[in-house]
Amino acid sequence: MKNFTLPILVTILSFCAQNLSAQINIEDVIADTACACLQKIKTDSASTKISAEYNNCMAQAVLKNSQAIIDSYNSGEQGKKIDEQNKDNGRLMIKTQNVLAKKCPDYDRVYGKIRSMHQSRQ
Repeated sequence: MKNFTLPILVTILSFCAQNLSAQINIEDVIADTACACLQKIKTDSASTKISAEYNNCMAQAVLKNSQAIIDSYNSGEQGKKIDEQNKDNGRLMIKTQNVLAKKCPDYDRVYGKIRSMHQSRQ
């Protein structure tokens, strides 16, 4: 019985691991694309230029992943969860920015520079 239980347990665990890796959040996908773009922004420019480049990176990340966004909204439990939580679908960028803040050091470098320049104007 012991010899039979171990292979079944290993099979179940590997199946669960595959399902978890397949359920990557769309925010993570967009954030990865945006992070690669944010790395290229030089923060020694004027704040309006940095803001424009930042906004361009975010827009490009959404555009590049538009089909994945559509698929995510239309698929399975993740799509249902997104629809329930984001009836106006306006939180996608907020969630993406939260992921960027955790995973992308260049987000803090670029967005922090924009934020500090705005605060210094007040």
